[in-house]
Amino acid sequence: EKNGGGPEIVYVNEAFTRLTGYTYDESVGQSPRFLQGKDTSREQLDLIREALQKGKPFMGELLNYTKNNEEYWIDLNIAPIRDDSGKVVQFSAVERDITERKNAQIERESLISELSVSNEELERFAYVCSHDLQEPLRMIRSFSDKLQTHIGDGLDNDEKGKRYFQFITDGATRAQDLINDILTYSSINNDAHQLQRVSAQELVASIIESMQLTIEDDNVSFTHDALPELWGNKTQLYQLFQNLISNAVKYRQTSVNARVHLGVIDSGMFWQFSMKDNGIGIEERHLGKIFDVFQRLHPRGQYAGTGVGLAICKKVVSRHGGRLWVESEPGVGTTFYFTLVKPAV
Repeated sequence: EKNGGGPEIVYVNEAFTRLTGYTYDESVGQSPRFLQGKDTSREQLDLIREALQKGKPFMGELLNYTKNNEEYWIDLNIAPIRDDSGKVVQFSAVERDITERKNAQIERESLISELSVSNEELERFAYVCSHDLQEPLRMIRSFSDKLQTHIGDGLDNDEKGKRYFQFITDGATRAQDLINDILTYSSINNDAHQLQRVSAQELVASIIESMQLTIEDDNVSFTHDALPELWGNKTQLYQLFQNLISNAVKYRQTSVNARVHLGVIDSGMFWQFSMKDNGIGIEERHLGKIFDVFQRLHPRGQYAGTGVGLAICKKVVSRHGGRLWVESEPGVGTTFYFTLVKPAV
């Protein structure tokens, strides 16, 4: 021990001198504390001291300083060396330079933190902007209707005027739909994540009841397996199932009777659902981007929508600790798969 205050270095190799900048003669006889500095973890040093006092091995990471006061990280492995009687007489310390990896890890964690803050700010910005745009759009629609009523008979023979008013109404309606979807997407992370048992059977029954007229008018056959109980946010799960069922109905083939089936299998900790249809399908080149916000694969005149629905689905599934993916064949149909956590017993 060095002056009764801890172990004393009795040997270092050339790799040590290259890493630290200290020569053999400058190192031998010193306490390992001469390598430590202001940001060396006191907690780690306490753990090392405790292990040495008890004659036990130690493994961990430690920040040290070179002769030029430059920081470097080591992966430290200390093992006790005992004599024939079992008494600890020395310690062997093997150090591996992990500075590059550690700095990359610190930088990555910093970037993740910055991105998280940036994403939260963007979501708040999107929410505030979308919320504040609702009122002027309502005014546009309302006063457009009032103006048409005010003009009255003057529009009867004015096809161009009627078309202009229709443009205003359609544009305001599309903008409101888009804003509503942005508000929904932005609020998923901000919602109080109130978790509860949710009956998927009741949830889907409620969605089908609300879509009954559409399903009957479009002659859609919707079937499902016996559905389990889920664990999650009821409102968000409703959005998930509603969006996927609506998509399956929307993108049907007009040449065949539409069939949609919601299946579920036991997958350990999760329920794995599948929403299968015999609709128009999706080309393979588009599969990687359909979950991105504002991604539309078809003109508005052909299929309605804002391009946010599947992004909402992905965010809800991710928020519930699951995974969402898709398989599809153009002209044959599409199957969306997603996993949701089972309730605790």
